[in-house]
Amino acid sequence: MRKRRIGILAGGLIATTVFVGGLAPAQASVAESSEVSASAACVTVSRWYTERSRHYVKVRNHCSTSKSFCVDIPLWPDSGPYTVSGGSIKTFMYSYAGSPTGDRIYSC
Repeated sequence: MRKRRIGILAGGLIATTVFVGGLAPAQASVAESSEVSASAACVTVSRWYTERSRHYVKVRNHCSTSKSFCVDIPLWPDSGPYTVSGGSIKTFMYSYAGSPTGDRIYSC
């Protein structure tokens, strides 16, 4: 009887912790992900290329305000942040040819 009461109390405590603690982080991540996707939607990649032993990315900002982004380089430290002003197209050198090429940009 005593073990059963402890088991019920422990189970209720775990369920309460998961329920109460699980709501706030989930709501925060939804808000954060919508901000990131809104910022990332403004900046798009026009071209990836390598020239003179350097990797470059050419980006375009479709929004009217300046936006910052980072370059995701697989199995390598990411490069950035870089800032592109509103409504402009700009080229950035993000690494040297000895590193892997970048595969995407993200808001950072």
